[in-house]
Amino acid sequence: ADVVVLPNLLSVYDEQNKFLHRMVPVKAAKALAPIISNSECPSLMPVVLKACKDQISNVRLAAAQALIELLPKTENDVVTKDVRPVLEPMLKDKDQDAKYFAKIALRKASYSS
Repeated sequence: ADVVVLPNLLSVYDEQNKFLHRMVPVKAAKALAPIISNSECPSLMPVVLKACKDQISNVRLAAAQALIELLPKTENDVVTKDVRPVLEPMLKDKDQDAKYFAKIALRKASYSS
């Protein structure tokens, strides 16, 4: 999966694409989280973290939900260095759902590290 599917899937996330297209790799990351190995998790993280900063609230919401699933397989230093700095600003998100799931993800990040 890591060699064929993931690079192609992750390349779909591009701000130039419509938001529904940007959601595909984010939702795929969430769906793959339970079945990927801990060593494959870092390949999904950049696209999900980038999606946390998307202009469209539905994409940010999906990204926060994906993070909730990915965090148990994420190294502590990645949580501290990469994940928390992205999630903390989301606690002030204009969208209540994105804010809610960011709060859950941040809580889960606290248990991970």
